[in-house]
Amino acid sequence: MVYQRTAAQRQLDKKRSEGYEDYVASQITRPLLTRFNAKDDLDIYAPGWYIEIKEKHSRISNKWPIPDDCEERNAFIVDELSIRRALRHYPQVFFLLRDNVEKDNPRLFIVPIWEMVALPKKRINREGNTGHKKGKWVVDLTRCTRLANESDAQEYCENAMVDTLWLSSACLGEEIDSL
Repeated sequence: MVYQRTAAQRQLDKKRSEGYEDYVASQITRPLLTRFNAKDDLDIYAPGWYIEIKEKHSRISNKWPIPDDCEERNAFIVDELSIRRALRHYPQVFFLLRDNVEKDNPRLFIVPIWEMVALPKKRINREGNTGHKKGKWVVDLTRCTRLANESDAQEYCENAMVDTLWLSSACLGEEIDSL
C-alpha cells in the first residue's frame, strides 16, 4: 500500500500536533517530562506513568482495512513502532487518542497499553515517501474509555496504576461468550 504525504501535509501535521501536545501537558498538574520531538521516546512522562498522544483528523479511506464489525468512525490508525516503544514501559503507558473528524465535537479516548495490544485490529505495512515500510494498526475504539477532557487523563492514569488493572484475568471490553 503506497501512501504519499506531501511536505505541506507533514508540516501541518507537525504544527497541529505540537499545539495539542503542549495543551495536554498543561492539563497535568504534577511534575512531568515531555519528549515531543524524540524519535524513540514517549510524549509525556509523569512519575509512575507515560502518555503517548495521537490524533485523527480525517475519515479513514477505503484503502485501509478496518477491523470486522467496526464502524469507520471508531477506527483509529496507530504506528506499530509506537506500540513496540510503549511495550518497553509496560504496564505504565496510556495512549491518549483524539478524534478530530467532527471539528465541533472531538472525541477523546484513553487506552492503556494492556488494552491497546488486545483491541480488535488489522495490521498493514504501508510504503512511506522514501519507499520504506511502516507498520500500522487500524484499531477498533468502540469499547475504549472516553474522557470528557484532557485534564481527566491524569486521574485515570493514576487510578489505573494503583488499581493494577492489567493484572485482571477477565477479557477486555464487552463479554462475548461465557463458559
